[in-house]
Parts: sequence; C-alpha cells; structure tokens
Amino acid sequence: MNFNLIYRQMALVIYGNQFLNDHLQDDLNKMPHFQILHPILRDFHCGQLLAGSLQLILYHLKHKGAYKLSLIHAPRLASTIQESPIFYLSDHFYNYMILIQYRHDHPQILIGCEEKELWYLHHQNNNTDLYFNNVNALTDRIATYTLFDLNESFIENLGELKAIDWKHFSQSYFDCVYINEVAFTLGSSNQIEHLANIQFKDHQNYNTHFDLFPKDFTSNYAASLLTHAENLYKNYLLESETRNDQAWCNQATRHELQLFDQAVQALNNFYPSLIVNAANHYSNANIQS
Repeated sequence: MNFNLIYRQMALVIYGNQFLNDHLQDDLNKMPHFQILHPILRDFHCGQLLAGSLQLILYHLKHKGAYKLSLIHAPRLASTIQESPIFYLSDHFYNYMILIQYRHDHPQILIGCEEKELWYLHHQNNNTDLYFNNVNALTDRIATYTLFDLNESFIENLGELKAIDWKHFSQSYFDCVYINEVAFTLGSSNQIEHLANIQFKDHQNYNTHFDLFPKDFTSNYAASLLTHAENLYKNYLLESETRNDQAWCNQATRHELQLFDQAVQALNNFYPSLIVNAANHYSNANIQS
C-alpha cells in the first residue's frame, strides 16, 4: 500500500474543499509536499495544459462551478472509467479517485494519468504540433491529472458522500478489525485501549505523513484511526515476512495462519472506508473530551 500517495490524495481533497469554500489560508504552491511532486492538469481529449500547479487546478475547478471534492474508492466507479486517446489512466491511482461536484454541471472525476508514448511519437514523427511536450519523459517530479465526465446517477448512492458519526465509526473499526485472537496478539492492546477511549492529549508521535494535512487533523478521530490502521498494517506485513526467522508466521500453526489471513483481510476490507471518510469528513471528526 502506497501510504504517501494515498495521503497526498487525501490532502488534495481536504485543501481543495477549503479552497472552494474560501477557507484556505495557505499558499498551496509553496507547500513542499506539492513541490516535490508537482501537480498539473491536462485535457482528457487533446492533452492541452489546463493548469500548471495545484492552486491553478483548484482555480480552474472553481471557475467551472465546482463546490465539493470527495475521495472515492475506485472499484465503486470502475465501470465509469473511460479510455483516453492520449493517456494511460495510472494504475496506481485506481484505488482512489477524486469526485468533483459542480453547481450547474455534471460531476467529473479527477484521476492521475501518464501520456501514451505511441501517441507522442506518432504526432512527433508526423510533425504535428503538440499541445504539450511529453512531460513523462522529462521529469519524474510531475503528477499529471486529467478530468473525465461522470453520469450523475453513479453518485446518488455513494456512501462516501454521506456524513458519519465518528464515534460510532471508530467502534465499528475496532469491531471489524479485531475479529480473532491473532488480531489481538499482533495488534497493540495498549493502542486498542487508548484509541477506544479516543481522548488524546499528546499527538507528538503521530505519523509523519500527517504533516501534509492541516494542523487540526492530528487531533481528531480520523488521524487517530489512520495511525492505528497503518501501524497494524505494517505490523502484519512484518510478521508475515517469511525470510525473517523471528517472524510470527514462521512459528504459527496452520490454524493460526488461517486466522492471520482473516485478520489481514478484515483490515484490508475496512481500510478504504477509513481513508475516504478521513478525507471527506475530517472536519467533523473532532474528539469531544
């Protein structure tokens, strides 16, 4: 799981909604996280450069009447993904896409993409004017996005768009993830007890990825659950490393391995819901002491 990429997608949604609602106080173009991998927006059909920075992408969307961005688990919209004559829609972006809702127009999907080499070479060899150089060949520091249209009927029943009760959601997380004794063995009982009470005073040890987000993100349900889930995910990964003689899986019985697989699958099944809700509803996730 590419946590860095996922958290960048989440940050784009969080800051994007602040921008669309005139609540953003920071200059996104000066944030180091969006300079390391520079976002640009290109036309889906002809490849024309529409916006050359994250802030300009958001200006472009706002000018078109966008009022809300939402992170969507891609399999929910798999049948809507279109073929582009110019771009490969990046496989590593497929897990999560960004839904854009407009006041007076059909919704669109913002998705990462890479230019097709054959398209670029074909136009180059025929001396056809290019709308934009093949940036994929020039640098690995650019994250190219494009937009494609989405039928409004696809978003009517998307649970990701509905507000949630974070206290209830956090309890559902623990109920779903800690389904057997292996999950409790490999998970941290201290973390479980600490997070179940969900009242935090010290956030100094939060995941360093979270410096992508607004400062208030580190003191809410979303950050707390994401921290726990990532730690548990990495712990499962470590304990399943067969090349490590001390790994738990090398000492386990067949039955315990079956329980381990169930625990890993339970976490993987819940993870998408946690990620999209953290991005879409983090502003309602404040912890009430």
